[in-house]
Formats: sequence, C-alpha cells, structure tokens
Amino acid sequence: MSNLFSLETFKVFSVQHIIIFAVFTAITFGIGFLANRFRDNHATMVLITKALIAITIFQEICDYLNRYINGTVSLSVDLPFHICNYVLFISIVVLYNKNKYLFNFCYFNAFSGALMANITPDLDGVVGDLGVFFFFLHHFLIIINVVWMIYAFDMIPDFKGVVSTVVLLNIIAVPVALVNSLIYKLGFGYANYMYLREPPPINNPFLIGEGGRYILSMEIIAITIFMLLLIPFQLKRFYD
Repeated sequence: MSNLFSLETFKVFSVQHIIIFAVFTAITFGIGFLANRFRDNHATMVLITKALIAITIFQEICDYLNRYINGTVSLSVDLPFHICNYVLFISIVVLYNKNKYLFNFCYFNAFSGALMANITPDLDGVVGDLGVFFFFLHHFLIIINVVWMIYAFDMIPDFKGVVSTVVLLNIIAVPVALVNSLIYKLGFGYANYMYLREPPPINNPFLIGEGGRYILSMEIIAITIFMLLLIPFQLKRFYD
C-alpha cells in the first residue's frame, strides 16, 4: 500500500494515479456484476448490502483515527462538511431504506463531484499514505454504493431528482458558508468547506473564475452535468 498510495510520490494523472483509479474502477464494475449475478438470491443481496454499509462506516472511522493518531485533526479541514461527506452518509441511509429521493441526491453527486474528485483529486489535508488510500476509498465508495442501488435495487434517477438535488445543495450551502466564516473569525484557520470560498487547488476545466462568478459557473455546470446524467436512463426507457 505504501508504494501504490504513496503521498510523497503522488501526482495527478501519473501512472500511480491511473493504477489507483483503474483498481477502484474495476471494483466498481465488480459490484455491478455481483448485483446481476445474485439478483435472485435475496440472502446474498442482503449480505452484500450490509457489507457495503459496514465498509462505508468502518473506512470513515479509520480515516479519522488516522488523522487523530497523526495529530492533524483541524476544525478548518477535517469536519464532514464537504458535499462528498454528505453524499457518503446519505448513501448509507439509501442502502438501508431505498429512499428514492435520497437516491437521486446520491446519484447525481456520485457521477459528478465524487467522480471528479477521483479524476482530479485535491489531497490537501490528506495524512500520509493511509490518507491517500482512504481518500480514494471514500470517493469511490460513493460511486460503488450508487452502482449497487441501481443494479441491485433497480433505482433510477429522474428530472425531479435534478431539481431536488440542486435545491438541497443550495440549502446546505447556507449553513456551511456560515461555518466557514465562523471558523475563520474564531481563529481556527481558513475553512473552505464545500469549496464555497474559493475553488480547490487543482487543474480542472470545470472550475471557472473566482468569487460570485465561480459559484454561478458551478451552479450552471452542475445542472448541465445532472441533466446529461439522465440521458442513459432516458435512452434505456425509450428503447425498452
């Protein structure tokens, strides 16, 4: 692990990054295969669902333990106030109760924000080689859980889900913006949860401008991506 997930040698789009991405992508496809393979075996489907819930919770605990043991836990960096934090926690709920509305929120964010985080990762605040492993596991688990929802539970996104996801993201952004400001004013450091104050320090063509222009462009780009993510399901419905 220390070689493949080495923080010291990691560079975006390096061979190391591509291998990590390929390994987790293969696991993601494997989850889809398992869903199709055991679709008629209720006991196995329940077991895999419980395993995904357990793994999701366990990796979060291990991630924070890694930060705590290394003495790097910070109010300005480590609170679970990024979008992918919410989506990961909500995915656990959906795995448990198959809530359609929450599934939409998970789906659209999984194949936009979480996928982009894996393609152009921001490793600021990541602690050591284990931190790199947990970063990719965290963001790929969001996608893996959603893939399981689609193939195991036959859950599909819809246009109402686009609207509800956009509305919910904007509602969540309000208290998070206040938290960012409060942490800074109280002297606990510069907090940038949900990347509301400035774009992450990565080379990403979807991150345009600064300040209000950056937020507005992200809104437009997010809505566009969400609409595009509906197309595969609309095509499937059309041809079925």
